[in-house]
Amino acid sequence: MRITDAYTRLGLQGPTGPARGAAGRAQGTDAPAAAETEDLKVNVSDRAQALSRQTAEEASAARVERLRTALADGTFQVDPQVIADRLVRGG
Repeated sequence: MRITDAYTRLGLQGPTGPARGAAGRAQGTDAPAAAETEDLKVNVSDRAQALSRQTAEEASAARVERLRTALADGTFQVDPQVIADRLVRGG
């Protein structure tokens, strides 16, 4: 049995989209609900976008400064396990 089959049998949304098995049959149709087929749109104001960018830039600047200070004091430590995990995950 595939994992997606289990989702469908339970009437749950699976990893590839909504299940139309048990839930669709309970309503007498295999068609997804109208809300599931419509694209959702979100409008974010220019001010909110600017604040988001500013916050990200400030966080990045603060992190760079902490790293720069740690390198200068000799307190920066490399965790080989973290490096290995990221190499394996590709992150």
